[in-house]
Amino acid sequence: MPFLCASMSQLCQNPQVAVHWIYIFATIVKEVYHDLAMMNARNQQSPITRYRQIARQLAIIGWVLPLALSFIVIGVEVSEHLLHNENPDYLDFGLEVVMFGLVGPVIIAGVLNWIAKNLEHLAQAYEHIEAFNVELDKKIQDRTSELEVANEELRHLDQLKSEFVSLVSHELRTPLTNIRGGLEVINGDQNASCSPVTRDTLSIVQSEVTRLIRLVQRILDVSALEAGQLRLNCGPVALGPLIRQIKRESLLFDENHPLELEMPPEPVMVIADEDRITDVLTNLLSNAIKYSPKGGAILVRLTNRDNCVQISVKDHGIGIAFEEQQYLMRQFYRGNVGPDTPGYGLGLYFARKLVEAHGSKLEVDSTGIPGEGSEFHFTLPIDQDMG
Repeated sequence: MPFLCASMSQLCQNPQVAVHWIYIFATIVKEVYHDLAMMNARNQQSPITRYRQIARQLAIIGWVLPLALSFIVIGVEVSEHLLHNENPDYLDFGLEVVMFGLVGPVIIAGVLNWIAKNLEHLAQAYEHIEAFNVELDKKIQDRTSELEVANEELRHLDQLKSEFVSLVSHELRTPLTNIRGGLEVINGDQNASCSPVTRDTLSIVQSEVTRLIRLVQRILDVSALEAGQLRLNCGPVALGPLIRQIKRESLLFDENHPLELEMPPEPVMVIADEDRITDVLTNLLSNAIKYSPKGGAILVRLTNRDNCVQISVKDHGIGIAFEEQQYLMRQFYRGNVGPDTPGYGLGLYFARKLVEAHGSKLEVDSTGIPGEGSEFHFTLPIDQDMG
């Protein structure tokens, strides 16, 4: 109390002391507010709690600080105009009290309360965001659960489809093989009393049966690949003789589609399944001829790349549009080809799966410009023991 009385007496005698006291009071309020904010931050509270605590603190300061300033200003003005002035100017006294003791503190209170309200609105906005996030997370979890159930059903249906296709194809292969055998016997019997028209018809039927058997076998191989049951018998394979054998035994090549080989002078030995690589090359060569209706050479190129050999098959046909290349090797996809072009959309898919089973990747390069053709290529590891 003595300190407070002495301070008020000094405040009344010297107005500059009032300013000094105001500055000290404002500094104390600022430091307290700063310490509270730092304490809230150290407590790692959520933004909602932190903003509301600061808003409450500002609301309290918004009442205490203006009241304190009003009392200080009124005390200073009373000391200046009434106590230490023989001829007080009541007009100046009233104006200064209103301006500095009422208007100023009211403005400060309004600003602090405005900040506190905005912080409260910000806290409410964070509440809405958190509620929205919780609801969104719940919806995502629900949709994820639904997708998992749907994916499980699709996997089950796909498994049933694969089993059905495999069963039907396996059951078809045996009678088709018997039919082909019977037709071969009939067509091979030169003493059979068949007219030329009948023999030609039987030859066509035998060819179609052979084509059906190849299709059934291809479907079986695709089913085995998808089920992970296709096994590779890998060993050393000489690519040069293999490609020449395909050329000799294939009925695809003619004068309009000659086969050109481009390979290193030394023998090229790789590690692969000879039968499966033969299937891949036969399929690529067949496609190269099929999609080169105007003719043109088919180039098979072998290129050494580090410890691998890149095998490329290039034609000069109609090419493949860029937007179709990403779908080209999918199952049953045939691209933008005419209805008269034979095929089922399984060849490239099967070739891609076989190449991937060898640990490689079947890729295509094409500008899509007719006449420039397409180039398919993949790599196989070199047999180091054989050189």
